[in-house]
Amino acid sequence: MMLAKWLSINDHIHNVHDAHHSDLFPKCQHGEIDESEHKKKWIKPAYASKLMEIFCDEAVREPQKFAEVQKNVNIPPPLASQFDHPDREEAVSKLLKRFNLP
Repeated sequence: MMLAKWLSINDHIHNVHDAHHSDLFPKCQHGEIDESEHKKKWIKPAYASKLMEIFCDEAVREPQKFAEVQKNVNIPPPLASQFDHPDREEAVSKLLKRFNLP
């Protein structure tokens, strides 16, 4: 079922919203897409298909191998963690003063 959902997502990002490759998810779950949405730039099929193939082969069919590779991926800290954050009460107080509120 997980593989069928991923394949459905793959179809969606290529602007294919009906006639998906799976009987479990034969079409997108969103409503109709208007003409302006269809005119947007969608991901080129070869690019996303290759990524999905790699993901499905390594992550779904061989989860142990994927878990080992994933352990070695350096994930940076969230961008917001690099900045100082004001105290919540201080921030609310400044906002209230800015708009002359009690």
